[in-house]
Amino acid sequence: MNKKLTPHIIAVNSLVVFIVLGLACATAPKTPPQNFRPPMPLTQSLIGFDNPRMPPDQFRDYGKMDYYWYGTLASENFTGKLGFFATKYLYDISVDGVTIYGTSYFSNATSLIGLTPGKHTLKFTYKERRNMSYNTYLDINYSMTMEVDIQSGKAYRIYCSVSPKNNMTEHNVMVHGYGSYNLSFSTQEVTDFSDYKPPAFKVGIIPGKDYGYTKDKDFKVIYLEPHDSNVPLESQSFLELRDGIYIVGFDGNAVSWGAGKDYRVTIGIPMGKHELQLANLDKSILYTMTLDAFPQHRYRVEYLDKKTIIAADLTKTYSAIESGKFTRPK
Repeated sequence: MNKKLTPHIIAVNSLVVFIVLGLACATAPKTPPQNFRPPMPLTQSLIGFDNPRMPPDQFRDYGKMDYYWYGTLASENFTGKLGFFATKYLYDISVDGVTIYGTSYFSNATSLIGLTPGKHTLKFTYKERRNMSYNTYLDINYSMTMEVDIQSGKAYRIYCSVSPKNNMTEHNVMVHGYGSYNLSFSTQEVTDFSDYKPPAFKVGIIPGKDYGYTKDKDFKVIYLEPHDSNVPLESQSFLELRDGIYIVGFDGNAVSWGAGKDYRVTIGIPMGKHELQLANLDKSILYTMTLDAFPQHRYRVEYLDKKTIIAADLTKTYSAIESGKFTRPK
């Protein structure tokens, strides 16, 4: 099986069930220990956004998230320095044939995808409302395939140039309203990455997605000291906890990693296979799961439904659980 297409999802169900997906496995919940009363004091301290052990999320100087690191499409044993690709205005994205879901629906923050240095084939639909002149705009909606060349430590985005259509031989022509326009797509380095100075905050805001007529709620976000600070950043995986879920056991050791329902908590763990115990703020149920964590990948620990907790590797393709398919949580 092609490992790039292997779903890495860890599902923990409140029914008695055993699921194996790729390297992931899950067991039925167990009775919690008598002294488990969440919320509990955190066993890892908070780190500031200027800490070099942070994942590559980026925040503005007033504490709102600007770039959300979605994880990496690097091979599962790659521990070198990545390049990054920003997905602003991009939908229906695939990189080297691997589809990336959900990057445009997470929030108003732009998603970052980590890529190994070198050339990659990118397919996408570019959607943007572009102001052309006073009281005039152009709705760009165009599907494209192009090659991008990524260098380590740098971030890139796709830029769309728009010009009036001058002759019949031009490519990438889009007809809109009373005119036709030629669209030219190019790769640009995101220069503010090299100049970025992270704020020294310990609590930030993930802005909810704004749909114009309605808006998702904002979430507070914190980052904890890595489980093992001696592990290089390139060899760590990252867990993002949501929905009031706590990790209360890690490889047989009692821990307390989590926060309330309005918070999202991220912590770095060493790559490799780990045994986790989880519980919810509102429930006296203890879940157990086995996570095979790959370096420089991000795993979102959240509820799939009222009975199932998943740890979803964001850059892996979702697949079927048993006989029924499920959609990616937004």
